[in-house]
Amino acid sequence: MEARRVVCVGELVWDCFPDRRVMGGAPVNVACGLVRRGVETVAVSRVGRDALGDESVAALAGRGLDTAAIQRDPDLPTGRVNVGFGKDNEPAYDIVQPAAWDAIDADTALAGVGEGPYVLVHGTLGLRAVTSRRAVTALRARAALIAYDVNLRPPHTTSGLVLSSLTGAGIVKVNDDELAQLARWCALEGDGEEAWAAALGRRYDLAAVVVTRGPHGALAWTGEGIVTTPGIAVEVVDTVGAGDAFFAALLAARLSGAGWPAALEAANAAGAETAAQPG
Repeated sequence: MEARRVVCVGELVWDCFPDRRVMGGAPVNVACGLVRRGVETVAVSRVGRDALGDESVAALAGRGLDTAAIQRDPDLPTGRVNVGFGKDNEPAYDIVQPAAWDAIDADTALAGVGEGPYVLVHGTLGLRAVTSRRAVTALRARAALIAYDVNLRPPHTTSGLVLSSLTGAGIVKVNDDELAQLARWCALEGDGEEAWAAALGRRYDLAAVVVTRGPHGALAWTGEGIVTTPGIAVEVVDTVGAGDAFFAALLAARLSGAGWPAALEAANAAGAETAAQPG
């Protein structure tokens, strides 16, 4: 990872819980986690010219992020997600359409990022609309490394979007359920997470496949073999943002020169800490 700057592109939303609302969206969560760890980071998204848009820009600036690449849409509203909880406190998401982050402009995004090498972080949800998909594609073309978070949110994250994004990626993050879905879509050889991660990595010529496994910890396939770290016992409040905290800690550790065992351990600790907190 020669680049030392990270660009996170995609959805900026407000997660609306029954009793509160919290700014989120996977790319924004990762960006905030990286900045908190001292990594130079640019967040690229789009919000409305509304009260939530103003609040978004102020909140990002308050977390130390450069907001120059946060676009303002004159017509579409700032994104919202209604969050509920099901079995084992697993969140369920109602992602409201349309939203400003569906209309990220490619030329404006490239100008906001500027020159110089960067690691690009993006997920699948930010690709659901054609306009934002063009912006992500343009940023991918200039990236030194692509860190792709599969982050399935059906019906918005189709197999076509996911599989096309695997091509050209470097680091891919999935949870255990998402890996099982990829194994079905790709007819991956083997049985179980370690075999599927290795098969996926080889199929798409990836540098690493990282799998979060909830209470069972995490694993990474790196081409040199499998690295694992055990689960951390915490009282889970809810898992919203836990995967994003994991990814931010993982990337920050790798950018600082940490090996995969240490990076995976740091990421697992960050994910567990987040799962123990509300929202």
